[in-house]
Amino acid sequence: MARAPLSIPVIDPKASTVVLNGRVWASPGSPPDASAIAISADRIVAVGTDAEIRAMAGAQTSILDAAGGTVLPGFNDAHVHFLHGARNQENLDLSQETTVQGVLRAIAEFAAANPERDWLLGRGWFYAVFPGGMPDRDQLDSAVPDRPIALEAYDSHTTWVNSCALQRLGISESTSV
Repeated sequence: MARAPLSIPVIDPKASTVVLNGRVWASPGSPPDASAIAISADRIVAVGTDAEIRAMAGAQTSILDAAGGTVLPGFNDAHVHFLHGARNQENLDLSQETTVQGVLRAIAEFAAANPERDWLLGRGWFYAVFPGGMPDRDQLDSAVPDRPIALEAYDSHTTWVNSCALQRLGISESTSV
């Protein structure tokens, strides 16, 4: 029994572009054997098998061969940090902490769980959690007094470090900027 491809209704039944012979990674509701997509103007209108999508092509349709490659329909984020995100998978994530006590507890637990790490790294703290909007070195020193730690804010615009990190980096009050 043939099934209809996942589609969005369009006025023009013929696609302006079809991409065939791919491994389509679409939404969770997409057909598991999807190998093609149909595009009308600037919209993806269908995801399905090569045969289903080829049937949507007309005389003016551009046909692209994905040559077995991965097709990511609708993946258009112009500001992605894949490498940065991948590197942080094994580091401390503070994005769920909403209190100073919670942040410091999570930091201390991460330090205790990773005694082999020379440097402790993490990210995700929010400015609003801290009185005045910024954490201070003394807070971090209280959680991790014996090793360097560097924690980026959620937006990656600020890094919070402890005294050990400053010492390791050779930064002191007499360091010129």
